[in-house]
Amino acid sequence: MSVVYNRRRFIAALAASLPAWAGATRLRVSDERLVTLGGSITELVFALGAGERIVATDESSIYPTEVAALPKVGYFRQFSPEGVLAQRPHRMLAAAGSGPEAALALLERAGITVHRLPDPTDLSTARQRILTLGEILDVAAKAHTLAESYASAIRSLAAAAQPLRVAVFFTRGAVAGQKTAAGAALRMVGWQNAFGSITGIRVPAPEVLVNLPADVIVLAQQAVDAAGSLTNALAQWPGLARHPAALSQKIAVVDWLALVGFGPRLPQTLREIARAAGEPR
Repeated sequence: MSVVYNRRRFIAALAASLPAWAGATRLRVSDERLVTLGGSITELVFALGAGERIVATDESSIYPTEVAALPKVGYFRQFSPEGVLAQRPHRMLAAAGSGPEAALALLERAGITVHRLPDPTDLSTARQRILTLGEILDVAAKAHTLAESYASAIRSLAAAAQPLRVAVFFTRGAVAGQKTAAGAALRMVGWQNAFGSITGIRVPAPEVLVNLPADVIVLAQQAVDAAGSLTNALAQWPGLARHPAALSQKIAVVDWLALVGFGPRLPQTLREIARAAGEPR
């Protein structure tokens, strides 16, 4: 008997047992067991005061610190359905790109309610995601308060922002160009993405860095941690340490999820970038 066949039988057995268990009693929403896929979704659930309902999450969920103790079901783009089923959840909150789709469909057939939440692209959709989660989790009042506070903070930053050209560096030599969450976050306050000639997250050609039109450099904290120091992290990009912004120490080191997750920490992250550029905040 093959390993693949055994795994399929195991998943089928778990899936078959779940509907009877899940439907045995009628639970309040506040008592439901949740699995979250996507670090930004997990962070928002905690921000809305529902973190104690989460019984498992994925490997991209690293904030807040409480998630370290939770079981992991793999990476959200390739999660383990048996890992989810073993936790006997009532609901799954899945970020855009979660999958594979067949695994999500299997969970739905097993009686788990799966919510697919689109990624925000601007302030309006970021606010709406907070409100949507509030409805799902039955914490609409908290969600409204958080959404309005979030929107007010972003609008205040945008109103006071000076024109800035911001270069966002990810890790392993890659940068954030157009059509990325990082680029969308910059647009929220009217800043220009210095890597406007690049689409997506990719390693730029060396000549792109030679005359990079950037007023401030943004580095992912994860890149600095992996490299062991800021100096080593800058060395991943040829010549970056000699860029005028680097020489004048206009560098912001930020948590990647805080920047691209469009979550509650985004306003503070944008303030840090503004301070690094020399703007008063």
